[in-house]
Amino acid sequence: MKLRDFHLIESYNNASRPEGAIIEITELNNFLVELSKTLFEAKINDSGYLEATLAKFIFAVQSIIHLSNGTPYLSTKIIDYASICVLTRSSIENYLILYYLYLDNVSEDEKEFRFLLYKLSGLSNRQRYSANRKESQIKMKKEAKQIKWLTEKLRQSKLYLQYKSKVEKPIGNAKIYTWTDLIKISSLDTDCFLTLWRFFSNYAHSEYISVIQTQDNYKNKLSLEATLNSSFAVLQLLGLLIDQYSSLYPSVKIKYNIAPEKLRTKVSLWSNLARGNKTPNYSNGFRNFG
Repeated sequence: MKLRDFHLIESYNNASRPEGAIIEITELNNFLVELSKTLFEAKINDSGYLEATLAKFIFAVQSIIHLSNGTPYLSTKIIDYASICVLTRSSIENYLILYYLYLDNVSEDEKEFRFLLYKLSGLSNRQRYSANRKESQIKMKKEAKQIKWLTEKLRQSKLYLQYKSKVEKPIGNAKIYTWTDLIKISSLDTDCFLTLWRFFSNYAHSEYISVIQTQDNYKNKLSLEATLNSSFAVLQLLGLLIDQYSSLYPSVKIKYNIAPEKLRTKVSLWSNLARGNKTPNYSNGFRNFG
């Protein structure tokens, strides 16, 4: 068996155990942190809000790792599965925003339109809130001017007529696609991640199903085993994001290529799984992941 094949099987089998999955997630998340530093180190100025969006993804994953260690509750520790689900959904959406704004292979005109609309929607939404401090009032006035400029800029775009309603009513219209449409056009395995996103959304929206599941889980002293569906999703997101992000800039690719082969093999494994590619059929076999 080749060393690469051994690393593939080792990583997948580790992830089939709750504690092993957290170790794998931590390793890949730390790798993403190191790669994200490259933008600053290389003094790349055209990254926009890429660094901040990457950080948002990294923080959510780090919080999942923290919650997997247990949360003090009365005289014991519990696995806060509901919060892990919410953070996993957030991680899926963070990846989708990164894909939508930076990773998708679209024309520069459309890429600019997407980013300007995203910014317009966010700034317009913030105008709805009261500003009590003088500094905040000054900032809101400045942002009101930005909103006007962004609107005019978008009206001049070739894409304006196609998305006119979103430009003229930007609040709640940060994207030209819905979340479900974004999952379908992204690199993610559509069937798998649509199901996962909808499942985790039950917890984000406090649906009845999430309440009864939470009640049952805590009555039965939910163990770390239950977090495996979240862990499996997060590992796939990490692998895919690292793979795609490392191709954005030459300096990031260089840093990726000098990483240990074992680490790059893990990225390849989880990236392929995220895309829906099947794992190789080894005689030893991967353990079935439930």
